[in-house]
Amino acid sequence: MTTPTLETPRLVLRPLQLDDADQVQELFPHWEIVRFLNSVVPWPYPADGALTFYRDVALPAIARGDEWVWTLRLRSDPDRVIGSIGLKRSADENRGFWLGLPWHGQGLMTEAADAVTDFWFDTLKFPVLRVPKAVANTASCRISEKQGMRVVATVERDYVSGRGEAQIWEVTAEEWRARRARLTSGRIDPQRIEEARALLGRLFGPTPLVHAASLSAADHDVYLKIETGLRNWNFTEVTGQLQAGDEIVTSLDVQGLTDGLAVVPRDESKTKD
Repeated sequence: MTTPTLETPRLVLRPLQLDDADQVQELFPHWEIVRFLNSVVPWPYPADGALTFYRDVALPAIARGDEWVWTLRLRSDPDRVIGSIGLKRSADENRGFWLGLPWHGQGLMTEAADAVTDFWFDTLKFPVLRVPKAVANTASCRISEKQGMRVVATVERDYVSGRGEAQIWEVTAEEWRARRARLTSGRIDPQRIEEARALLGRLFGPTPLVHAASLSAADHDVYLKIETGLRNWNFTEVTGQLQAGDEIVTSLDVQGLTDGLAVVPRDESKTKD
């Protein structure tokens, strides 16, 4: 299976090429990026680190059909690499990613992770996805939480920053598809999206909603508020001001989200006279 180009509302995921090494070499070697990566990553990072890794490790693994790797690019600037995400055959380590520092905190990696997870289950047909996360890497763990994953094991792993506690997160194909179905059931009312923006804006300042293409279908649109950074009581404050039947839900039990808002369609049976 060759690696296809994938797209999200804001990103183009382009299959890895050796020519990407020059841009990655400039962007990747920062402590904030590498400290929670596997200790096989050399540090200090050598001047030819990206080229050597892509030529000798990543691209041969892709050619064997053992890995699928993409560079991340903004749709508004598709020639510029801003990060990378990959999938691989493994018992407990099926996905990994990194993102350049200027693009942190914008929910971009959540979009990329959703897209490649769809590919893992829908195209590659694997039954389960497992990813190890350093417990101290809270931003990465939040992405797994948003995706409805759960911790199935706690282990010790060696990172660039040293040995530390890690968690193995897991989601099955059935769980992933059920979550996606909950998020994509029905049709979005654009007026409700505007009302959601207005409500969140009054309480917490500008909070734009993002169209989640990877969770949407031809006749279903899903909008997510990603990386709000709000605690649960803030969500309660928001949802407490909505009337019964409103379409904003923020619950791990309902949508597999803890740090984001999903706008889902109103049940049409509740709106008919």
